[in-house]
Amino acid sequence: MMKCCCEALDLLEEMLDKGNTMLVSDVGCGALCCKAALAGASLNIFVNIKLLKDKSRIIDMEAETDEMLNEYCPRADRITDEVSRRLGREV
Repeated sequence: MMKCCCEALDLLEEMLDKGNTMLVSDVGCGALCCKAALAGASLNIFVNIKLLKDKSRIIDMEAETDEMLNEYCPRADRITDEVSRRLGREV
C-alpha cells in the first residue's frame, strides 16, 4: 500500500506540472489522501512487524517504511502547499 501511495504522489506531482489547471484542486485532494493513506499503512507495518522473528527483516522493513515516510510526506505537503498557493488560499 505504501509503495502505491508513493507512486500516486509521483503521478500527482506530474499532474500538478503538466495537468489541466481545472484539476488543481483534485491534485491537492489526492495528495492529502495519499499522505493519510501512507501514514496509516505505516502504522499497520509497525504493529505487524513485531510478530516477525527475523530481526534483520524487521530492521529492513522499518528502514524502508521510514524512508518512504521521510521522502513522500514532505512531497505531499509541497503538492498541497502549491495547490493552495495557486488557489490563493493557505491550508
